[in-house]
Amino acid sequence: MNWFFEKYDSKAEVSKGTELLIQKMILITLVNIDSDEQIIIDKAPFVIGRILGDYNIEQKYISKKHAMIIQEDRYYIEDLDSANGTYLNGKKLACEGKELIRDGDMIIFAKFKYLVVEKMVEA
Repeated sequence: MNWFFEKYDSKAEVSKGTELLIQKMILITLVNIDSDEQIIIDKAPFVIGRILGDYNIEQKYISKKHAMIIQEDRYYIEDLDSANGTYLNGKKLACEGKELIRDGDMIIFAKFKYLVVEKMVEA
């Protein structure tokens, strides 16, 4: 599986004054607050839907293509004209209008609640 990450570079000192370049990446995971379900965002764009997504939530309240996570300079979410809406921190997203997502944000697809978790990992 190809993981999709936002890349950061940092320098680590090693012996004799040389520098080692360490690449660090951010792994984005959506964690369902009512179960142990986790959605690992492993590419961009990443579509969440009922039957036509990169990840499917097989519930009648979820649209076939419900929402999408994209990556530009940061990670963003947009609603794909879903029937029951996508919410970010309690605010309903406008259809096809993107909103920045951050660690600790709450995303609701229809009535299913997910916490955004960012984890910095070494490449």
